[in-house]
Amino acid sequence: QRKGGYMILKKVLTSLGMMALTCMAFAGGINTNVVADEVDEVDLSGTYHARVGIQGTSADGVEWIQRLGYYSGDNMDEDPTVLSTTGDKGSYEIIDQDTEIAGNGTYSVALIFNEEVPIEIIKQLMVVTDIPNSDKIKYTDLRVEINGTVAATFERNVYVDEDDYADNKDCLLVWNDWRNDLVATSPFSVDNKPTDVGTAYILTFTVSGFDYDKVEEVTANAGDLENYNSNTDVNDEGIIESPHLIGEKTSSQGSNVGLIFGILVGVIVVFVILLVLALKKKKY
Repeated sequence: QRKGGYMILKKVLTSLGMMALTCMAFAGGINTNVVADEVDEVDLSGTYHARVGIQGTSADGVEWIQRLGYYSGDNMDEDPTVLSTTGDKGSYEIIDQDTEIAGNGTYSVALIFNEEVPIEIIKQLMVVTDIPNSDKIKYTDLRVEINGTVAATFERNVYVDEDDYADNKDCLLVWNDWRNDLVATSPFSVDNKPTDVGTAYILTFTVSGFDYDKVEEVTANAGDLENYNSNTDVNDEGIIESPHLIGEKTSSQGSNVGLIFGILVGVIVVFVILLVLALKKKKY
């Protein structure tokens, strides 16, 4: 009888345990606590990227033309090398000169129209990056050049956008029609901006907050750019950094050739000396 009572008690406890586990699982399934989405943390020792983002409309506002350039998010461009449009044209070819952000320093990005684009009203102009938004990375000295002429300069008051469209990645806004506080203070004017073939929008900015500094590269002289091996002929603004010049030899290549030549001459001299000594020995 004791054994039977023990077995009944065991079954009851087992059933209660199963019911408790089920309730816990059910409670976990209907947990009303909102868990925030994971946000990427900026890597202060990492490398990132940047490029120009632009959006505009025709004079009547019917045709929208853009290459926002987002690296992620819902509005990421399918093809970042063209300007997409809502008009019949479909797209416009551009030359995209992005950059890798590798440490604290100054960087330039450019967008060049490869054909005439009917943008009459600029709605957005910005530097788009894939740097996760944080208070660790700072931006200063944002400058806009159009065809070599400075159109606007932001020294300390760089407007960093945190819009969800960019998937919480930093965007440095020069102009945005929907940011009233920016429109009220931006030194950039959207009037009479050229959009014909060869027009170059160059945006330069300085980054700080990383754990290391940018390794500065040598920039070719403007006169050397005519020898630049490129698919385009719109490089006369001198915006391409460290180009590979046709027929150019690096110093390391020259030093290697000299070293090999020196070793070869030394071997020949030693061989001649040994040959002379051998002949003299044979003579005596």
